[in-house]
Amino acid sequence: MRNFKDKVVVITGGAKGIGGALALMMAKDQAKVAILDFDDQETAKKVNELNAYSVARGYHLNVSDYNGCVEVMNNVIKDFGDIDVLINNAGTSHRSMFYETKIETIKKVIDINEMGTIYATHAAIKSIIKTKGQIVATISVAGFTPLVGRVGYCASKHAIVGIMNTLRSEYKNFGVRVTTVCPTFVKTDLEKTAMGPDGKAVDSKRTTAGKVLTTEKAAELLYSAIKKEKKNYYLGFTAKMAHLLSFFFPSWYENIMIKKTKPEFKKEFTDLAEGNIQ
Repeated sequence: MRNFKDKVVVITGGAKGIGGALALMMAKDQAKVAILDFDDQETAKKVNELNAYSVARGYHLNVSDYNGCVEVMNNVIKDFGDIDVLINNAGTSHRSMFYETKIETIKKVIDINEMGTIYATHAAIKSIIKTKGQIVATISVAGFTPLVGRVGYCASKHAIVGIMNTLRSEYKNFGVRVTTVCPTFVKTDLEKTAMGPDGKAVDSKRTTAGKVLTTEKAAELLYSAIKKEKKNYYLGFTAKMAHLLSFFFPSWYENIMIKKTKPEFKKEFTDLAEGNIQ
């Protein structure tokens, strides 16, 4: 069981959503919290809230910028000392069929989700080795299952699962713990900021399956998984069932998933069926 008191905890995408709720829990547990986010206004608000419980600082960061990650991690170490826990939580998504999605949109999703995780972790890894610390990645059911209309998102999340599993093996004998958390559907701003095929915010509503967790409940479960140093944690009943069904009955799961997500892409499915592709 990990104790967070006086430990240095770094959270990417920590200004709001799951990251923000998790940051508050860490601060209440007397951790020294570093919030890394590109939204300076939200970061300042969150840091002000956290300082009522512990020491917290905010740092401007676009995780898809490797040099920026190195600079920020160095500043965190200078301000707080070596890093005990790194939580890779920053991310973005898209909802668009592959055939109509601009390659720039897919690249942006991969740059933020996959490369952002690699960049932040690479910039912090030596410090984490020193503290025998913990690396955490908030992923998704899309990290182990297919999901229609999210090729770039699934590609990035599948990659992060492989990255984290490999890091766990690479540093297992040197005291570093690695935790991957795959949530089910959570009510966050990610739904509002998901991109369409052209990279602009999509205005269609996503379909969901099972119970949609609140941000606070998701953060509570995530916090528990990190504290217990879980290896792979499927957050929520739907995530657990998705993992089991996709592993033991992949074709059945695929058919259910297609049926559930089809309403999001009614026009696209019709165009494909009629061969009406421009």
